[in-house]
Amino acid sequence: MARIPLPVRLACIVILVLAGYLQYARTHRAGTTSGHVVPSRSPDGPYVRGAVPGNPGKALDAGEALVQAVSTYRGSHGGKWPSGGDLTLDMLSHPQQYGFRDGRAASRAFRNPDTGFAEDPAVRRMGADVMPWLLHTARPDGLLVGGPRPAGLRDVTATCDLYVHMHVQHVPGSDSAVADPRGFYIVVWDDGAVERIPLKDTLRVNGIGGWVTAFRGQAGVPKGAVSFDEFMKRRAGRGSGGGW
Repeated sequence: MARIPLPVRLACIVILVLAGYLQYARTHRAGTTSGHVVPSRSPDGPYVRGAVPGNPGKALDAGEALVQAVSTYRGSHGGKWPSGGDLTLDMLSHPQQYGFRDGRAASRAFRNPDTGFAEDPAVRRMGADVMPWLLHTARPDGLLVGGPRPAGLRDVTATCDLYVHMHVQHVPGSDSAVADPRGFYIVVWDDGAVERIPLKDTLRVNGIGGWVTAFRGQAGVPKGAVSFDEFMKRRAGRGSGGGW
């Protein structure tokens, strides 16, 4: 294996550690408050209003690059679907195989200045050192991505939630909070499509680790999945148990 320059090795270690943290945090995201969460309505539609900061064009371009990167990885690893750490390490170790001059060029292709607007404070602190993508190796039902599935369904390869903002604020003098969700996910599908999916059009699945995000047409979404609108109504009625 080609020798990786020290700065790139250090960056790789940081990204691998962060990728593991983000995969856990985003999949098992705990409730932001310990009390009652009340969704706020607006004229723009159920629970969604206002502008979303940043320019998603960079993330859409990175999504297209991820399609090619995942295809390259699978082609050299017997069809295996990579985790974020697997893909990052392989791409930084063999950048030319992925069409990049070196490891720095590879990492730049997936970084995004909009991390400065991220709702997650850990992502904001890391800033430009973060590759703000979650690669999916399992479906919402826990089965592996790439396995048999009903006709007409697709697997999600990766998601970016930089443009999702829950805007949870505590209500002074109480243990309650008000949420003003807005924005969209950028979703990379296994057929190569890259889409912006509004937060209000997503689904939520309540699993062992809490609530996780799912998408219409995604393989492995169980029958108990609820719409985002219904998810917010349940949180308003039952308090903040479970994750976002």
